[in-house]
Amino acid sequence: ITSTANLAFRFTYENIAIVLDLTSFVDEESGLNEVSFNDDRFINLSNNTYSYTTTCDNVLDATLSSLPVLTRIGYTVTGYVLNGTAVDVSDFEDTSILAYATRGTGGYNLTYYPTFDVSNVDVTLDYAYDNIVEHIFVPYNDMFKNALDGAWVETPEREGYIFTGWTDEAGSLVNGDSVLADAGDVTLTATWQIQQNYVTLEIDENLQLLSSNVEYSSEGSIVTFNNMNYGDTLSFTLEASEGYELDIVSYEHGAESGEISFTVDENNGSIYLISFNIPAQPNVQIVATSKVKQNDVVLVGEHFTLTRVTSDNEDIAFSNNTFEVDSDIEFVMSVVIEQGYTFVGVSVDEANANDVSVETHLDGFNLTLTVSGVVRDITITLETGLRENSITFTYDINDAIEQIIANDRIVANNTALVTTGNDLVVYVDLFEGYVVDGVTFSYAGGNDQAISFSLVEDAGNDYNGFYTFTIEDI
Repeated sequence: ITSTANLAFRFTYENIAIVLDLTSFVDEESGLNEVSFNDDRFINLSNNTYSYTTTCDNVLDATLSSLPVLTRIGYTVTGYVLNGTAVDVSDFEDTSILAYATRGTGGYNLTYYPTFDVSNVDVTLDYAYDNIVEHIFVPYNDMFKNALDGAWVETPEREGYIFTGWTDEAGSLVNGDSVLADAGDVTLTATWQIQQNYVTLEIDENLQLLSSNVEYSSEGSIVTFNNMNYGDTLSFTLEASEGYELDIVSYEHGAESGEISFTVDENNGSIYLISFNIPAQPNVQIVATSKVKQNDVVLVGEHFTLTRVTSDNEDIAFSNNTFEVDSDIEFVMSVVIEQGYTFVGVSVDEANANDVSVETHLDGFNLTLTVSGVVRDITITLETGLRENSITFTYDINDAIEQIIANDRIVANNTALVTTGNDLVVYVDLFEGYVVDGVTFSYAGGNDQAISFSLVEDAGNDYNGFYTFTIEDI
């Protein structure tokens, strides 16, 4: 060049070839690519490699975020490896595509492939009762038992039920070794079968099963109630033999035991009503035992005092003529009859009339009653009556008395009878030449229980040969 010249340079943008390499994401069994995207600029070269070639000016200001959005079921994009350099997804907005491109023959080249982390799927465990729900997070395409957040429950427990398995939305059974193949939220529902129980009842020889609200079978003293479900109520009635009563009804299942309450039938004191709610634990044993019945004995009547009750020379406590005795024992009641009254007879109530024996022995005012055969509550009635009192007359001169008239009756054999509580009016008819000089009296035998009486009126002798005196309330 020998003179000034103007040179004009013309530049053009070089091409850049962007290659997306997805060859490492091909499923070995199906041969299908697990990664998908939607970008018409990329052409499938072959073997799951996609290319997009353009001039650099088209990507001059582009960042990695402008690259196609990649989707892989069950995974999350964590970054790219660009020409061998890893870039985290958090830097996509600020990193230029050209920053990692390399210049080669014919332009720039950028080959990249994505990196993924497996997603954790939210798995809902619905226990199907009482609104109990738990959440665990299981890596996609991993076994349920490998949950990373929350614990897999292989065999949950529910009182009164048997766990039969977890089912997915399709109704298929799932266990801990099952692989989570669904990338979306998953709900597993527990299925249950109600616990079937059998209940045995053991009763002793003094008890009898009368009825039950469920079917049962018996063998000896063992009764079996079959097909009882948790929460069911077992109701049955027992009858105690005469002279016995139900003592205790106990139960046992697993480590738990206790007593079952019962009620007495209002129309029959020998029949007992028992109800029991079937617990969750299977195979319940119930035992019913009896005891000798304690019978109430009531002694009724008037004009006597119960002083003692014994059995085998052992005292039995009593109050208001009432006490308790065991069935079929013999016992003795000691009674003192009130002065002026006498023992008439004894009887028992109609319900016991054919079973109970009462033997009596009267010694003066002392009465003993020996009783046997009592097997139920009993009322014994002791009947007393006014006493006929014997009045004996004696006198010092037999020839002086012609006759004695007591209460308008001639006294024979020097003896008169006067009912308790009555007065005694006595006329002494004297032979001529005699008078009564005085009257004295006392109880025969010196009865220390007797109440001394006194002469209330002494009319004395009259001119007709009579001597008159009156004694009140003998």
